[in-house]
Amino acid sequence: MIRPTIPDEAVILAGVEGIGVQSFKALIGRLGLAGLRQAPTSELIASGLRRPLAQALRTLLDDRARFELVRTAIAAELEPDGRLADAAAIGNWPGIGDLDDCPLFVALNAGLDNDFKASRRIAIVGTREPSSTGLFVARELGRELASRGALIVSGGANGIDSAAHAGAIDADGLTVAVLGAALSQERANRPEHIDWLWRRAAVLTEQIYPWPPRKWMYPRRNRIIAALAEIVIVVEGRQRSGALLTARAAQRLGRPLLAVPGRVDDSVADCPNALLAERAYVCRHADDAWAALAALAQRPAPAQQLELEQTLTADELALLDLLRVAGGQAHVDEIAARLERTPAAVAEIVLRLELARRVCRDAGQMVRLPR
Repeated sequence: MIRPTIPDEAVILAGVEGIGVQSFKALIGRLGLAGLRQAPTSELIASGLRRPLAQALRTLLDDRARFELVRTAIAAELEPDGRLADAAAIGNWPGIGDLDDCPLFVALNAGLDNDFKASRRIAIVGTREPSSTGLFVARELGRELASRGALIVSGGANGIDSAAHAGAIDADGLTVAVLGAALSQERANRPEHIDWLWRRAAVLTEQIYPWPPRKWMYPRRNRIIAALAEIVIVVEGRQRSGALLTARAAQRLGRPLLAVPGRVDDSVADCPNALLAERAYVCRHADDAWAALAALAQRPAPAQQLELEQTLTADELALLDLLRVAGGQAHVDEIAARLERTPAAVAEIVLRLELARRVCRDAGQMVRLPR
């Protein structure tokens, strides 16, 4: 087997635990690759690295045998049938360019191809310890949305993530698993599960060197999930959870956020219920998610904002008129009844108007005109 070529930049970035994308960019921007190879520790510190990282990097650069061992270890991570994507390739992925700290290198399998560029992209995330209802909902969402042509993005973990991936695979659809740790480390902990994803899904990880799993790796992974998706759905999660971190990453990136409502006495529903209280969109079934995608596709560009009044649909104008007559606000169910539309259709109309900043949505599914 011919192993893939691993560039020096990948070895430097991955070979010292703790050097992040931004730090590496600063180093290369100031010193260049050739200058970095020769720079003394003091110059590395002056370029922004903390002293322990600067010393570790200088040690790696000076120890050629160690440097080549790191290169070999990265190449081994790509077996079997994997490859290393660099910044140029990653930059072509939809959504990923919205990250300020877009990955510079990613290990991935052959399952990720150009098909996903033409797909609608939906992240489905949640706890590793879900309820039976949560598992059912995640799998059904994955199956139904994938059957409509959506790419399902999740984190490859046991629980909600795996159920979402499985649902997409049930529908012979596309799904991407974004792992937190290196491939070999994930396989060591869950060999059958990761091998199943490797065979049936697209799998990628920013951790190209087999450092042991660290807690910080998973929040870093979550930003990639949010960036790759057009909308993010939180199925279940406790008050402090990785699902909440993904939700926050989605909010920072301006991705519409949906949550599956749960019982108020069930701790795995704490995260989605809290997000709903913050005005995340309700996701009861695939139609709600599809409505969010449809509204997103119709979001006007900045240059179109002045023409928005002339481009509103009859349903959108009717909803705005209804709100004015009702004193500025109305419940979603009342709107559906008075407009003689289904709740799913009203949700799509409301979302389009909300994205255009023509209405606001408050807790309890109240829709109002902006104050």
